[in-house]
Amino acid sequence: MGLFLGFHMLYFNYYDLHSKYEALEPFRSRYVSAEDEKVLAELGDRFSLHFKEMNREAVVTKEQIQAMRNLYKAKMAGIDENVGKVISSLKENKMLENTVLFITSDHGDTLGDHAYPSFHHQFSIYNALTRIPLIIYSPLLKTHARRVAVPFIQNIDIFPTILDLCAINKSAHLQASAAVSLAEYLFTDSVKKPRDYALSMYEAPKKFVNWNKKYVNPAYIRKLLAIQDERYKLIFSDDDKCELYDLIVDPREQVSLAAAFPEICLRLKNKFQEVIGNFGGTTDDYAPGNFSPAEEERIKERLKSLGYIE
Repeated sequence: MGLFLGFHMLYFNYYDLHSKYEALEPFRSRYVSAEDEKVLAELGDRFSLHFKEMNREAVVTKEQIQAMRNLYKAKMAGIDENVGKVISSLKENKMLENTVLFITSDHGDTLGDHAYPSFHHQFSIYNALTRIPLIIYSPLLKTHARRVAVPFIQNIDIFPTILDLCAINKSAHLQASAAVSLAEYLFTDSVKKPRDYALSMYEAPKKFVNWNKKYVNPAYIRKLLAIQDERYKLIFSDDDKCELYDLIVDPREQVSLAAAFPEICLRLKNKFQEVIGNFGGTTDDYAPGNFSPAEEERIKERLKSLGYIE
């Protein structure tokens, strides 16, 4: 768990829900059956299995996916309890009344939603990964907890929302960005959409992939870009492949319509370029930068502090 302290702000990073996650009691026995335990024991190293599957050296079974789904639930329950302890501590110390809380995630996991990869969160950009929770608490909210359905919220919207809830003026740079504060949706019944499209981007971690290249099918070493409107989602890559899904009839993104509707693919691809261009960018901007050795060392230290590397 990473912890940063500064300017009266705490950032907790729970790293538990990854391919090597191990759930503890009392949650493990609550969600993981004896049959699941047998499957997991036979499965062995789930991290290596992920890459072997990508390279078609292994086949992940339905029983393995079910066992990992249940293990995931058990680990998630443990994280829920830990978040509850943080909130309880804030209450006990009379701090919750002047604290703003954001509970969210950087991504989800594929757990049998698609054939390849069957699990993990790399090499794809499906909604199983990009649709994440966002729970906001502010002492300014006088109503009971409620669910607010606002389409096309993105991670970039969190920062300006924090500033608004803390009454901190936004810089001119932030005001001109694509980020939108969600504060008005918390205090009003606004039906205005923050934007008409949602964008997602994924860049394969090339250094990491090269280190594990004996496990990774080269077809997965690519950049993925996605855009979705109220009905369709287009995924396109730098190897000129496209996937198109009708999210109304196919919310789990199982049947690509790209071959049948090339005109929709072209429209959405052009819209992606237009949206990026409105903020002075191009799709080529979403590629890894070249860092100096000193910059790489600083980045590595930050990743270590978050638990992403050792």
